[in-house]
Amino acid sequence: MSTTSLTLRERASLPLEYVRTVGPLVGVTAGRVRDALIGLHAAHPAHPIVSRLSRSANRWEHLDGPEFARFAEGAVTDLGHDPVNFEAMTRQLQFEPPGQHPVRILAGGGYLAVRVSSAYAGATNPLLRELALAAYELRAARIPTSPARQQAALPKAWWKQVGRHPGRWMLPKQQSPATGPSTSWHPSLTMRSARSARVLDEMAAWRDRYAPGVSTAAITFAAFTAALIELGLEPDPHGGTFLLDLGPAHLPADALTDPVAIHRTLADELASGRPLTRKMLRAGRAVLTGAPVESPPGLAFSDRGRHDMLGDLPWAVVPASRINLSVPTVSGPQTITVTSSEMTGVLHLEATFHATSYDPDVIARAVELTCTDPAGLIMANR
Repeated sequence: MSTTSLTLRERASLPLEYVRTVGPLVGVTAGRVRDALIGLHAAHPAHPIVSRLSRSANRWEHLDGPEFARFAEGAVTDLGHDPVNFEAMTRQLQFEPPGQHPVRILAGGGYLAVRVSSAYAGATNPLLRELALAAYELRAARIPTSPARQQAALPKAWWKQVGRHPGRWMLPKQQSPATGPSTSWHPSLTMRSARSARVLDEMAAWRDRYAPGVSTAAITFAAFTAALIELGLEPDPHGGTFLLDLGPAHLPADALTDPVAIHRTLADELASGRPLTRKMLRAGRAVLTGAPVESPPGLAFSDRGRHDMLGDLPWAVVPASRINLSVPTVSGPQTITVTSSEMTGVLHLEATFHATSYDPDVIARAVELTCTDPAGLIMANR
């Protein structure tokens, strides 16, 4: 069996995985998805997506044809043709422990849920799109190998942005957040979601009047924090975290309900290189000690961007009724991880948390309020 060693970035990313759930779709079944993967393996047997992920040996293991056919049986689970609960599908993949499949898939009832290991360096949306289209078109998946597979890619990126500028080396000292929940806690990962086909236009109108140039993500996350406050759930006084591809960026508590402050803080963080430094430190710790990446307490925000490239999937419904979830598989005992995305003019918003730390009804209401009147929430907290 041939193998390929994991890069530093891939090793550091092993604990991190995201679940993407879309639907309802036409003609995308578990058998067709499995065949699309088998076709990809026949053309590129060393592609990470069709390799076995050995976490203990830190390597990709490349399988022969019969081995991969058996491997694909475990990678793709068929939920049948009857109606399914898309949130239950998502939670099922959230609950599964990290395993040997870089891509773990549930398909059924017109929905497709995909859990992707962050050890795979490619973007998730192109992968999801290609798997769905290949299944629908009854062909092999065509997924190029990511150019980011370089052993020293992360240190090189840090040196280019930070290492050449000694003034950027130091991280600002931050107050330590609370160490744990005040009540008895046990893992109970939960997700609540909502979507709106009109709120993006309302955000744009509010932004043009009160906050020119501010991103919709900053407005969304400020509104969600304001919704929590309105519902009596005060955010962590030590601030929050904005999860960027380059690394985590700290948001002070007084910025959490102000889109302009969020926007300026992120611009400053990106210019300073601090998120990349934090990512380097976390990667080094994970590689040297094997310690898992921990979610910061409080609010963690993740903007998953525009998903318009998924607009040409074989959708069975109009844009306003489409499901497009993007949630993490890890969230700390005190963390509420908020994810947002835009697709074909619709805002999709999710919150992941533990039900033993937060009341699911309160979090669900906060998500709904954010998708109903974000401008009103922000103005009420000024």
